Amino acid sequence: MHTTHRAVFLIALTLPLGGCVFDDIYDQMIVTEEAIQRVEGGLTDVQAINTRITENQEQTNALLESIDGTLVRVNENLDQITPLLESVDEDLEPIKVSLTAIDEHLASLRKTLQSLDSTIPFLQFSDDEEVQTGEEIEAEQSDTPETP
Repeated sequence: MHTTHRAVFLIALTLPLGGCVFDDIYDQMIVTEEAIQRVEGGLTDVQAINTRITENQEQTNALLESIDGTLVRVNENLDQITPLLESVDEDLEPIKVSLTAIDEHLASLRKTLQSLDSTIPFLQFSDDEEVQTGEEIEAEQSDTPETP
């Protein structure tokens, strides 16, 4: 009987403790469930953000492909234009030489007119400005910075 009393006493002692342990476990399960729901809500938000990022990335990739295609066409056009510009530059070179010769001839003519003006003062063929040769004009133009 002594063992029976001891068993009853131990059962009586553990019954209130067992309820407290089960209550604590139940409370912790509720807290854990709430935490899981918050994490699931956060994951849903992250998934929505990830979806928007993927859509934006697809749009950006489409735009980049379009830009790449445009740049390829521009490059092809530039490849066609470059020989034309080189040809025009070659065509303009003789004209430049001719214009330089004309500038020098006109400068010489101006000197002649100034010489006539100084010899025959009552007839004035030219202004009293300083005469510049084509080379002097080119030197001035190369010293002057170009404006865009």
